Amino acid sequence: MHMKRYASILCDGACARPLVASLIGRIPEGMISVAFVLVVHQSTGSYTAAGLATGGYAAGAALSGPLAGRALDRVGGRAALVPRALVFAAALVLLGMTATRISAALMIGLAVSAGLGRPPLESAMRALWPSIVPARRLQAAYTLDAVGQDLIWLGAPLLLSALLVVADARAALVVCGGCTLLGALGYAAAARPPATESRPQGEQQHARLGSLAFRSALAAAALYGISMGTFEIALTVFCNRHDAQSAVGVLLAVWSVGSLTGGLLYGTHSWKLATTTRLGQLLSALTITLAALAAAGPVWLLGILLFMMGMPTAPFTGTLNAAVNELASPQRHNEAFTWVTAMVTSGIAVGNSVGGPVIQLDPELGFPLAAAAAAAAALLALGGRRAISQ
Repeated sequence: MHMKRYASILCDGACARPLVASLIGRIPEGMISVAFVLVVHQSTGSYTAAGLATGGYAAGAALSGPLAGRALDRVGGRAALVPRALVFAAALVLLGMTATRISAALMIGLAVSAGLGRPPLESAMRALWPSIVPARRLQAAYTLDAVGQDLIWLGAPLLLSALLVVADARAALVVCGGCTLLGALGYAAAARPPATESRPQGEQQHARLGSLAFRSALAAAALYGISMGTFEIALTVFCNRHDAQSAVGVLLAVWSVGSLTGGLLYGTHSWKLATTTRLGQLLSALTITLAALAAAGPVWLLGILLFMMGMPTAPFTGTLNAAVNELASPQRHNEAFTWVTAMVTSGIAVGNSVGGPVIQLDPELGFPLAAAAAAAAALLALGGRRAISQ
């Protein structure tokens, strides 16, 4: 294995500084939903209000993401990211400081405002990679980015737990705002041109995101999100049926460790196959491992299968980002990456919403339903490859 691929990226300040800053700014992704639920429910006693606040935040982020990406392409990081980070942080700090004294409607409004103001740091970093690493190391860079995201999913819940011990959920919202503002400021200072340079308006008019291949990648991303959203519900139901509710967090951690392992191994190799072909193969591997979960009996066996399911997850995310880099016009890379993020996020919401009622009817359908969505995503990814070759 060539771990020096990662070392060369991390030892280069032009790469490491914006990456670290963007990861700091992304920390809230692993804890903010739970923090919203805790704060709003503790303040109102209503899970309905808590759900509306969390859903409003997600909807605001999904709706504003592509617009923020377009602004990034036009005016650069400082002008596009920092003002949004200020809005995001102000909304969260205000909510954290006044939650016990304001109405549920105002809390929901602040949550939506935070979503609308959320700076797309992950998309900005992914659009920056091609300008700061050689082409031969680009796949490793995207995989490293995906591994960093997995570390956030592992570490942010632990940070939330620590904050709940020493303070409360309102403090967690304040910390979320501070992390994102700090990350946006750090990224804006560290990201060097051309990512921070304004794009001429004429270039924007000729840059297009409407190709069949790109739309296939977006649809595959949405179906992947549906698969993951359904999987989350199915895993919870499985643990409830086996009287192992407390094992859900551990099992999710095992899945994340599998994803970290797969990502680190995947990024050390040079791959000859086209990225869209690899997308289909990785989604096929995910389909097989998801389907295998339906055969799990004891919880320990499910844990082993979840580790295996995690193996293609980070490689898929890294390869999806590499595919977007290839398919989208350079003048609209930021917008393209925000579209992918929005599609995955929306897909997870659909998977949660649709998977719950279906699994309620028949608990055995959870993992197969998640596998079916992943299989559809694999077919779309392969279809996108055919669209490119024609």
